[in-house]
Amino acid sequence: MEGDGLIFFIFAGTYVVLTTILFFKIWAMTNSIRYLTFFYMHEKGIALDRKRKAVDGRFIDKEGKEIRLNY
Repeated sequence: MEGDGLIFFIFAGTYVVLTTILFFKIWAMTNSIRYLTFFYMHEKGIALDRKRKAVDGRFIDKEGKEIRLNY
């Protein structure tokens, strides 16, 4: 029975370390997704519609067609 506390401490410590690693890996993945999004938009010629005053998720492609994003 004395070893139960030690086993719990080992499992709890392992859990904390693994969840911390997972947190930082997910954080790094969001930066990668942001980079890939900007790369895709650049390759396809998609840009923010600067003619409108309000930024409401409207983009235009290189031919001038409007692209709407629904969040």
